[in-house]
Amino acid sequence: MESGRGTISITPGYWRNPFIGTGQNENRQRSTECQKDAKACTKTGFDFLNTYFMPYPVVKFSDLYSQENYDFLYRSAKNYLKLLGKDIGIKSDGYDFMKLYQHFNLALPEHQECELYRHADTIYLHVIENNAGWELYYIPCAVIHRVNPVLSDIFIDFFRLFQHTQKLAALKEDPVYEIFIGDTGHYALKDKEERKKLTENYKNGHVGEILDKIAEEPVTSITKLKNRIKKYDPRPEEAGIIALMLEGLELFRRKEAITKHTFFPYETEDYYNCYWPVEADRTLMIIYDKDMLSEFISEWITEEAQEQSAEIYSAGSKIITPWTRAPLKINQYVIDFFNWIKRFEYELYDL
Repeated sequence: MESGRGTISITPGYWRNPFIGTGQNENRQRSTECQKDAKACTKTGFDFLNTYFMPYPVVKFSDLYSQENYDFLYRSAKNYLKLLGKDIGIKSDGYDFMKLYQHFNLALPEHQECELYRHADTIYLHVIENNAGWELYYIPCAVIHRVNPVLSDIFIDFFRLFQHTQKLAALKEDPVYEIFIGDTGHYALKDKEERKKLTENYKNGHVGEILDKIAEEPVTSITKLKNRIKKYDPRPEEAGIIALMLEGLELFRRKEAITKHTFFPYETEDYYNCYWPVEADRTLMIIYDKDMLSEFISEWITEEAQEQSAEIYSAGSKIITPWTRAPLKINQYVIDFFNWIKRFEYELYDL
């Protein structure tokens, strides 16, 4: 089942500085001067930091890493962890920003992490919820052609409502789709005949027809579709997906759109002159199936994310200060949505 999923890790492969915000480049701990006195380490996992440096006192390299800013961060971390019912657990040493940052990160609740954010001459802890992770959520609709006509029509209406209520971008609108279909020569494919046949199917065949239907405005309401699904008599192997469609419709009824709950990486203006993080709506799409096209798009977007970072889906974020009065408030819709979509996707590939 795992090999058939569309959910693919896109953990950024470049070095991610925990320091974000304006003025990042001139103060980043990855500078040549800093590296002379620092030990490079590598870690794995779905973390913002893939490679990081354990520096000697950072204040040695930048006025921004002053004792005053360290004390501000330490008091911020201590106050916030107290709100979570935890003790900070380390003493203030006045200079080791990396130790404080890593300790605070590890003390946060599951699926939360922090980055350092600069505003003017002050550094802040910025807590971010990241339950969705750095992944591609590509939801297959090929099941429409594998079930009986009644259930097929239900699926078409469900995917229409899914795409419309959640404000998802259509697969055919993604620029990488045009590159694949146009055969611009930017890539090499082993089987040209398979690619040609697949391209024709997406342009003029039943695959393209289904994707076009899903992209149309819904012709039914959530309530009416829910009643149709309840009247449908499923076979044993269809019971799981039926239950998940009903669960999904209840989510859509909340009048929330998952694409409205994102966190965009903070970078400098100079960074955005050369790079642009992958937009979240390109990491969550309805595709036809796991085929040559979906693999091509996922590989392309993964490379983009590794080079330029990526916008993520997030249930909330919060700038922390010594006077913060409450922990980060989590948007439950985002948590519930990704809990649902992961199960829905698995079931679609199994059906």
